[in-house]
Amino acid sequence: MVHAVALLPQVIVLAFALAPLRLPFLQNGAASTAIPIVMLTWVVMPNLTRLLYAWFYSGREGAG
Repeated sequence: MVHAVALLPQVIVLAFALAPLRLPFLQNGAASTAIPIVMLTWVVMPNLTRLLYAWFYSGREGAG
């Protein structure tokens, strides 16, 4: 669920951003795959994990 919350907005924005460029199919596929992977790996998921840390580990002893 967290991945969907992180990925869906990126895919929607990227679709609108790449549409005017009218890239060939393979380039469009490569860009629309590479950009979200990079963003999820180094920007979105680390920050989202930090934001949701208490929720992820709420039922465990010694968490927090």
